[in-house]
Amino acid sequence: MSSRQAQRSQTRQRILEAAHEEFATRSYDEVSIQDLVRSAGVARGSFYNHFGDKLTCYRAVCDRAQDLLRDRVRAVRRATTRGESFFRDMAEAAIVCELTEARMILLATDGPTDVRSQFGEPFQQFVREFREDLEDAVDRGVLPDHDAAAVSVAFVGAIQGAGTALGSDPSRLASVLEMLDRMFLAAVQVERAAQVA
Repeated sequence: MSSRQAQRSQTRQRILEAAHEEFATRSYDEVSIQDLVRSAGVARGSFYNHFGDKLTCYRAVCDRAQDLLRDRVRAVRRATTRGESFFRDMAEAAIVCELTEARMILLATDGPTDVRSQFGEPFQQFVREFREDLEDAVDRGVLPDHDAAAVSVAFVGAIQGAGTALGSDPSRLASVLEMLDRMFLAAVQVERAAQVA
């Protein structure tokens, strides 16, 4: 990569980081392109070299946030080797990343309608990936056999709800993680007991 390409990439990254901060703290309509360029410390022309308009930038921020959250959660899930911490580890990775880095709650609720509607597909992708990881955990002997399809939908929905409920106040995080862990471990154990009986 040439120095010019590297500089261009750094400028784009700086704009995306500034835009993420702006859009994760204020609604789409409250943020102007002037706010974005001021926050990024770039000229208006630099913004337009990378993004055709505010909506294009917003979509790039949403994509980046979703990728960050999915990558962080997937890495933690794959590294978990103990069933008793499987759900807790995954929930903690997802919620902490949501609250501190991805911060998709405002992005998913206060953006343009056509962009908000696109958040359904990432949810389904999270569900698919989590189902694969549940099935892998069963194959590795980390979790007992269970209905991974049902558990994945319920768990991803619970994570989304917990992140929204905690909002910007993570003081209840430990108790929420404990509740999610107990609830889903119990569900898997109950289902296993029913299969054996």
